[in-house]
Amino acid sequence: MAGLAVRHQPRGERDLHAHSIRNAEPATGGGGYPDCLGHDHLYYGCYLEALSLGRRGTSALLSLGVDCDHAATVDHVDEPIKGFCTMSVEVRHETPEDRQSIWTVNRSAFDADAEADLVDALRDGGFVVVSLVAAIGGKIVGHILFSRLTIITSVGTVEAVSLAPMAVLPSHQRQGIGSKLVEAGVDACRKQGHRIVVVLGHPDFYRRCGFSADLASSIENPFGGGEAWMAMELVPGVLEGIEGQVEYPAPFNAFE
Repeated sequence: MAGLAVRHQPRGERDLHAHSIRNAEPATGGGGYPDCLGHDHLYYGCYLEALSLGRRGTSALLSLGVDCDHAATVDHVDEPIKGFCTMSVEVRHETPEDRQSIWTVNRSAFDADAEADLVDALRDGGFVVVSLVAAIGGKIVGHILFSRLTIITSVGTVEAVSLAPMAVLPSHQRQGIGSKLVEAGVDACRKQGHRIVVVLGHPDFYRRCGFSADLASSIENPFGGGEAWMAMELVPGVLEGIEGQVEYPAPFNAFE
């Protein structure tokens, strides 16, 4: 798959999750992530730009973490995740009752069914490890999904997690919601004992969130991406010496 391409677009085409990189200056936020909060619109904008070039595939999708939510293997909770509910935004785990709203958020953010259907396929296939929603006044306005993948090496396999997709309703983009979802999702993955997260997304945005292209340089993926292909170690040093090829869950094959 072609790598992620970026170009500037008219302001009206770049609101927003995630899955963004617009012309706005980096913002500083609280919660211990000053370099990441406030940049969700940058991240999703990148995805929309990729769409505008006709590459509405996994390179764009993954850049959203692509933006998405899942639920199958998540322990659902009713309380907001501590440290990630500021102002009027509540970030929490997906529940079965949220599924239609999650589909709608992804459909609206991507202006297509494919990413919304991907979320359902990953959930139904049991690949989801973390699926979070962002809600304001009880209304779901954003979603992020992390699913299992495997790194195939010459000496065996290494388990990891893929961030993809992530989505925020166009009407609620550029408000820091995507950044909150990324940070809450990574925190949830760490608490579940996952050690590696990979993403194909906008370099500036994800570097601010703690991802590194250098960490992913020895790991190949079927979608390319160059500097947009990044990884995060949830356990320091866990990627040292690992070389191989990632194998995404079957539902991602639709984007090849």
